[in-house]
Amino acid sequence: MPGDPDSREGWHSLADTVPTAPVVRLEPKVGRNDPCPCGSGKKHKKCCLSKAQNTESSIIETTSETYSTADRASALAKLIAFADRHEFDEDRRVALMLFWGSDLADRSPEEMKRFEVLPQGSITFQVWWIFDCEVEDGVTVTDLFLERQRAHLGPGEWAYLRQARATYQSLYEVEEVRPDEGLWLRDLWTGERVWVRERAGTRSIVQWEILATRLMRQPDGEWEIEGSALQFSPGVKGSLLKRLKHKQTGFKRAFPAADAHAFLKRVGVYFGRWWLELAVFPPLPKVVTAEGDELVLAKSTFDVLNQESLRSALRSCPVLDEWEPDVFDWFEDTPNFRRTLGTIWIEQDRVVLETTSQQRAERGRKLLEEAAGHALRYRLTAYEDLKHALERTQRHGPSEPKACVPPKVEAEALKLFYDRYYRRWPDEPLPALGGRTPRHAARLKSQRTKVTELLKQLEHGEARTAQEGRKPYDFGWLWKDLGLERP
Repeated sequence: MPGDPDSREGWHSLADTVPTAPVVRLEPKVGRNDPCPCGSGKKHKKCCLSKAQNTESSIIETTSETYSTADRASALAKLIAFADRHEFDEDRRVALMLFWGSDLADRSPEEMKRFEVLPQGSITFQVWWIFDCEVEDGVTVTDLFLERQRAHLGPGEWAYLRQARATYQSLYEVEEVRPDEGLWLRDLWTGERVWVRERAGTRSIVQWEILATRLMRQPDGEWEIEGSALQFSPGVKGSLLKRLKHKQTGFKRAFPAADAHAFLKRVGVYFGRWWLELAVFPPLPKVVTAEGDELVLAKSTFDVLNQESLRSALRSCPVLDEWEPDVFDWFEDTPNFRRTLGTIWIEQDRVVLETTSQQRAERGRKLLEEAAGHALRYRLTAYEDLKHALERTQRHGPSEPKACVPPKVEAEALKLFYDRYYRRWPDEPLPALGGRTPRHAARLKSQRTKVTELLKQLEHGEARTAQEGRKPYDFGWLWKDLGLERP
């Protein structure tokens, strides 16, 4: 990402790229197989378009393949101004709809605000729009620009545009981040490992992330990110590769003679939609209680008829524990531990039960009415799913401020917690491993990759912790304990 994306002039803001109007063609488009506008009677591709492309080829052959930073900047400025012409208004609207799909149509205002402040989306769309999107049959905005403006471009500008239009977006796994230097990336499509010179991106990209981006070799031989990168968590790598392979199957069926470069140029249109679905608006995981019921926040309210009688009844109930005055923990014992089912507290004229499923709320109501039915009267139960609870928290912040804990004490407590938890983790059955333990799965050739991916996800989370200024947990011992070689 040469330079700082936020400071580039000429790139649209993300809010500007949201399609808001229907497509209406204002002028007829001249396709490659249409009669040439010059009146020769030949097809456009056999006449003026062919002449322009032949002229372009001869100019490129006689120019230097190198370009400077200034050449790149001036070429992009001219190309973006050309792409912003009114003649491309319809094409741009179509491109926007293709790139983002319909995922934005029903988003809430809070979700749209989250979308609009992400500059990488607008930059990635703009680069795809000018270099990859076909506005005519096989012709991009860059092709038309080179056809019409060849006399106004210097050799360095020609060289940059010729190379840039050949780039394509692909998927890369971040294997190593060297702050203010660059990234070691693994191309997930070819398996190739490549060093990418990068400075600004190393402050936001962390190890094991998946990037949808395009790389371009610079005149000095170094690779750089051209445009921007869409970032995905490592947990969706399998989903992204599955989708990409599915698209390749359809592409090969339609274009059996096309090569990998043609496929990657064509498939770039889908990365924006996948980024919205998996990174910007990721689906909430299905969360259930220990009983297997859907987790929802349930709040049941009762009127207090007799406070003293109520307190006495609750204190004598064998499954309630008063851990603060007028605050009760509702629990049940299991063979290995005590499980909390809800919290009950008494206020001046009401009793409130908070729990985490509709079934528990119904059980809790029955419990209270059997234990103290003479001292309270049921009023109502309100339910809130996790999605709305998270949106409410994002709007208003947490209901209570965090306790002030000295950073050193907090770090020591977290390390102790992680040590205890992850010492048990290798021997805990995991649904992601089909009920196997990580230790068992690591010994199976068919499951070893899954364990490796789980460890990458753990390390990715700690890398994000480090970016926030906190000391990350070192999982190096866990790789060794499981007998796995860290990539």
